[in-house]
Amino acid sequence: MEAICPTLVTCAVDPLRQALAVLRQARTAHQPGRCRLLGAHLEGPFLAPARRGAHPLEHLCPPSLAALQQRIDGFWGPAAGPGGGGVDAADIALVTLAPELEGAAAVIEALRDQGIVVSLGHSAANETEALAAYDAGVAMVTHAFNAMAGLGHREPGPIAAATLRGDVALGLIADGVHVAPAMAVLLQRLAPQQVVLVSDALAPYGLAEGVHRWDERTLIVANGSCRLEDGTLAGVTLPLLDGVRRLASWSGQPEWAIAAATVLPRRVLGDRRPVQELLVGRRLPDCLRWSEAGGELDWQRAS
Repeated sequence: MEAICPTLVTCAVDPLRQALAVLRQARTAHQPGRCRLLGAHLEGPFLAPARRGAHPLEHLCPPSLAALQQRIDGFWGPAAGPGGGGVDAADIALVTLAPELEGAAAVIEALRDQGIVVSLGHSAANETEALAAYDAGVAMVTHAFNAMAGLGHREPGPIAAATLRGDVALGLIADGVHVAPAMAVLLQRLAPQQVVLVSDALAPYGLAEGVHRWDERTLIVANGSCRLEDGTLAGVTLPLLDGVRRLASWSGQPEWAIAAATVLPRRVLGDRRPVQELLVGRRLPDCLRWSEAGGELDWQRAS
């Protein structure tokens, strides 16, 4: 893994600012050859309550410039909330919100002015509301089909709107549970240049199946997917590479599965360089490709 965009889920203001400060320190201490920490992905708190999934209701809040400034400095004037300085827009790469909520338009504009990517997620937006959000600069759907309307033949919803536009990235959790394999393959066939794999990984990442603690709640891990005790899907514990393997095995098109985890996410975050330029200066053993051998996907060095 060359780089990651760590996700911070909905929480109180002070813990959020503390987490962002720690992330900034870790990014400053980066060493060559190690996985890079990109800016944070804030998933919340501007989410639709009815579509919140595992996000705690008590920490959701309506979108507003004041609430944004309370969490992230640098939008105007001095910090407006608790937590002090040391956290600003430069620490954020991506924000997930529900664009149909009152006040969201101003927040989207402020985030885009700071160069932060805005993504639709945990949203009750219909097709019309989603199109308006995309026109306003929302550039991604956080996890297609999850915590939002699906593809309806009379109510197309935000996924259809994004697919038809052609310039909105479609985040996909490829664990086979959040989205059925057939629907994952269908989405990629409809929009191969738009699907980007997202890990949706939680704190128990890489741990064995069973029961684990998550904040004050319990997570039940089975087949790499996490649920709360009431059955609500909460994320996965699988490496992103496992998602690539699964999507490639379902579709029979490993090249698109690889692109969805490498080149296409870079484009979402603004890196538009061609693949050849991305490889310049890299060590040959670091440049890998997929091949199919014995019915399984294996890594090989690039020739």
